[in-house]
Amino acid sequence: MANETFSRVIIDRKLREAGWDIEDSNQVIFEDHGIAGRSDYILKDKQGRPLALIEAKGPDIDPYNAKQQALNYAETQYKGKINHIYLANDHLIYFWDFTTGGDAIPVPHFFSQNDLSRKQQVKTLAHTEPLNQKMVEKDYFHDVDSDIMLRPYQMEAWHAIAGDYDNGKRGFLLEMATGTGKTVLASLIISKFLRTHQAQTVLFVVDRIELARQTKGTFEHLLGHLSAVGTYWGDSKKNLVGANVVIATIQSLIAHGQDVFTPGYFDLVIHDEAHRSIYSPEARGIMDYFVGATKIGLTATPKDFLKNLDMGRLGLDDPRAAELRVQRDTYRYFGCENGQATFRYTLQDGVKEGFLVPPKLHKMTSALTQQALSPEGLVGEADYENESYSVKDLEKKVFVPERNRLMMQEFLEYAEKSPDGNIGKTIIFAVNQTHATSLEKILNQLKPEFGGRFAITITSRVQGAHDLARDFKKLDNNLPRAAVSVDMLTTGYDAPEVQNIVLARPVFEPTLYQQIKGRGTRLCKEIDKKQFVVFDFCGVCEYFEEQYDWKAPQKITKPTDETTPPTPKGPYGPSPTGEGEPPEPPAPKTETSTISRLDVVGSRDQIIYGPDGDKVDREMYQDEWSRQVKTFVDAHPEAIEMAQDDTKTEELIDLLNTELLNRPDFYFNEGNLIQSHRVIASVRDFFLSAIGKGSLPKRNEQLGEWRNGMLDKYGQASSGGSQKRYLMTRLMVDEIMKNDELRIGLQQKPSLNFLLHEPFNLDFRPEEWLYTYGKDTLFEMVHDVKNSQLLKV
Repeated sequence: MANETFSRVIIDRKLREAGWDIEDSNQVIFEDHGIAGRSDYILKDKQGRPLALIEAKGPDIDPYNAKQQALNYAETQYKGKINHIYLANDHLIYFWDFTTGGDAIPVPHFFSQNDLSRKQQVKTLAHTEPLNQKMVEKDYFHDVDSDIMLRPYQMEAWHAIAGDYDNGKRGFLLEMATGTGKTVLASLIISKFLRTHQAQTVLFVVDRIELARQTKGTFEHLLGHLSAVGTYWGDSKKNLVGANVVIATIQSLIAHGQDVFTPGYFDLVIHDEAHRSIYSPEARGIMDYFVGATKIGLTATPKDFLKNLDMGRLGLDDPRAAELRVQRDTYRYFGCENGQATFRYTLQDGVKEGFLVPPKLHKMTSALTQQALSPEGLVGEADYENESYSVKDLEKKVFVPERNRLMMQEFLEYAEKSPDGNIGKTIIFAVNQTHATSLEKILNQLKPEFGGRFAITITSRVQGAHDLARDFKKLDNNLPRAAVSVDMLTTGYDAPEVQNIVLARPVFEPTLYQQIKGRGTRLCKEIDKKQFVVFDFCGVCEYFEEQYDWKAPQKITKPTDETTPPTPKGPYGPSPTGEGEPPEPPAPKTETSTISRLDVVGSRDQIIYGPDGDKVDREMYQDEWSRQVKTFVDAHPEAIEMAQDDTKTEELIDLLNTELLNRPDFYFNEGNLIQSHRVIASVRDFFLSAIGKGSLPKRNEQLGEWRNGMLDKYGQASSGGSQKRYLMTRLMVDEIMKNDELRIGLQQKPSLNFLLHEPFNLDFRPEEWLYTYGKDTLFEMVHDVKNSQLLKV
């Protein structure tokens, strides 16, 4: 009993913190005795009616084990009057709404009297219905907008939630790709919860003010007949009077949420971009503050961010281990313990089913950009000839006007066109405000026939930016054709007419990368949009494929319309630690140099990748290849016999060239197929595989053959080797295969400088390498790495 007495002291304090007057017997009764025994606490409403009971236990007893004891008392002494039970000791509180079929859940706080009364009134006065009692049809919103028809996957997502909810589940995660109508789906969810009285108050959490504004417009349109819709910007909640639906930024909630809202204020909490709203301890803390609410997360495939992360190898002694697991914890936080989302709909699904359009990737790196991407960097001019600049420094520490002009010329030459023959509407992402203005000027100079109206800068520092952004996406607004921005248009900006996305800046964060590409995936029937083009001028795609540190934790953004991302390791800088920092103030300005030398195209490549990112995109390209081969074979069945006869390979290639290879949009050819499948094979091999008459070589096997070939060539006795030379060759080959930064550096600029660094200088001194092989042989090895087509894909 002494231990329980200590627990009660803590429970009393927590009740006071929740606003209960424990000395008022009209609010709290201690030691309530009845026919079923004794209850430690009974909490009452303002009319003195019972709301909940608290069963207290000592510090050394898990109060969860008192469930049955408390339930017996509630159903015997207060049957039909009490629906809520608290199980508590000095450090644990469980909340149990035992009438829903769900289990007791750990919570950090008690509900206030008002919140508990409201929840009780819903159960006693309102007629609550199961969510799945009435099926949702595609014309669900016909009473407010007959033009809005739910898509099949949106209805499927809703029924997945409803079925689990009716069975007692209270956490859900929906993986919905950008452009698949998450806001309309959220409107459906909120509407159904309100209509069935399963929720009275709803919180919708976003991480951008612009996204909050756009979401409010949609909610007011689709939910306005059910409830007022309010926005919370971190001030008081006076403007929320009468609003059962509240939209708030995670930043404002972190700053003031606990001062304004009680823990039980909301019945339903929906997280937009859910994997970000629980990243930081501060964000997780405010989300955990709201207790007893149904939690629904909307996100763009957090599993994709785990693809290069070996969870089994994460050491528990790593102080970042908990953060490193944040993506996996996204599933757990929303009740998906098995690592499977409640519902998943990817960009590939959207493209295959005709709800999204795929991108064509146009990669061009200029000669100066290639130097900036190299380990040595781009060398300055004049007074700055001893300086070198990486790609993250361009347009920040050094201006490169000829590079800017070349990028814009490349964009104009290869841009997707609208039906009237004009450049399709385009969003260009610049480094900062100054860079954006420079690009705007260049474009208007290159397109003088538009009288200075071809391009316009839209950033949060431009007066009337929100009006400019709104006007730009109007279908009947033909000018400007290009909007130059920094981050303002990356998320929450729906402009279906956009046909070109230009990356004139490096991008360091995968979510931002996905969001930027997502600006082009939306359908636009008015222009018969079939695809859009992503122009990568900064090596962004290779970066995410080969250099990105997928293990680094990410931080919450600050509540601004424009953010400047952090810089990761490699040629891009140190590892990422956040999704973005607030924009730099316009003053004071630091001294900036200029590189005025001519820039030319260093490399150019076009390939169709899907909008979801690198490896997943390759799968989409492979699927499209298989689909078009099937269509081709249906029209040319004789191709099957040709493909199986190795004497008719040239005849087969001639036939494929007529209708399948190097055609606009997908540009299927041997090089692109090798890059998308990441194996070395011929067009005939890829064709046989697509028709099911052959199998492609496995990448791991080809890498093994390359490794063995290098060992045979440089390490075996037959090639003048020795045991020591074999070990040295194996060390070099294995390190090159696993160390992306080393391999890319050797491919971009072959040298022997790597021998001065670990692990090469640990067991062997640099002079030992030179003595054992000779300088010419070492350079031959390095050039074999540089020229290996397999290592390039």
